[in-house]
Amino acid sequence: MRFPSLANTLLFLPLLVAAGSCSSPSTPTSSATDSGVTIEVLVDLLGPGASTIATLSVANDTTVQVMLAGEALTSSVATMSVPLKVDIGTFTLDGLDCEAQDSVVTEPRLKAQLQRYFKAGVYCVKISDPGNLPETAGVILRVSYPTPKFFNGTVSPVSFASTRPVKGSVTKTLTTSTEGTIDVTLTSMGSQPNAVVGLGIGVVPSTSAECTLTKIVRIKAGTTPQISEKVDAGSYCVGLTDVGNLTNQTTFSLTIVHP
Repeated sequence: MRFPSLANTLLFLPLLVAAGSCSSPSTPTSSATDSGVTIEVLVDLLGPGASTIATLSVANDTTVQVMLAGEALTSSVATMSVPLKVDIGTFTLDGLDCEAQDSVVTEPRLKAQLQRYFKAGVYCVKISDPGNLPETAGVILRVSYPTPKFFNGTVSPVSFASTRPVKGSVTKTLTTSTEGTIDVTLTSMGSQPNAVVGLGIGVVPSTSAECTLTKIVRIKAGTTPQISEKVDAGSYCVGLTDVGNLTNQTTFSLTIVHP
């Protein structure tokens, strides 16, 4: 199986449709495009025991970073975290498989798990389930090159207040200037202060502000961070989504602290 277009895969992932179908109320002051870094976000469905392959075309000699960023359920607005095998390498002669030059078995996170220098050419990234997936999931891959080190990032902290509709979602994009930790705190939920909602963090490609959530937690508003994730330098997003508990449209506010 090969990674299809992001739009086609999103049709099967409730979480990603919710995040990606809303425009972000604010965009970052700087992006990967501004820094000359290409960041691709690739999504495909992966069944238990199966594998999928992405094609990577490198125009110039460069160092490539590969990140297994997330695993989204297809049956509900939720994510999982189980170890999957990630290979980066070259296609076999028949073009049907990926011959690994580097490999790792890893759970998803927002720090690159593989890094390799490549000459200009066509390469492959393969994601395989070694027997850990309990059901079909959407695997989210972030590929960046040349290796991002520093960006002119969004000013931190970010205060974000808006209105979220019933059964809807809202996203916010931001850019970290360097690697570090993103802390997200949902501080208030307006007229429904005790409602349990979905708070997520995700990745953004260099070609758009499309938000693909890679991790979601079900929480109530509070005073301490509900999400704290170590990240590489680059653009990310935060999303707030109704998981079925809102009875009417409500305002909310959250704070994002990042490098």
